[in-house]
Amino acid sequence: MTVRLLPGAKSDLDEVVARYEREEPGLGVKFANQFADTLQMIVRYPNVGAPFARKNRRCPIHGFPYGVLYRVFRAEVVVGAVRHLHRAPGAWLERLLSDE
Repeated sequence: MTVRLLPGAKSDLDEVVARYEREEPGLGVKFANQFADTLQMIVRYPNVGAPFARKNRRCPIHGFPYGVLYRVFRAEVVVGAVRHLHRAPGAWLERLLSDE
């Protein structure tokens, strides 16, 4: 199974990594590593994330208050967003993935 980050998700990831790195050197790298581990888990177990609006799923990133919004299309995990789990829940809805 392959993974594809949509441009918005890549932008989300870059912003969070940069912010954490500014707050504490090395923390951004730790977040990026945990994000990568989360993606590996999703690839191995595509249904690991909790269902979230339509066929989308949301999987938390261990040790951080962020989650990955994704959807599985055939043999591909498509990541639509990397968002804070406790802020602006409506923001997740902006990035819902529809059938391709």
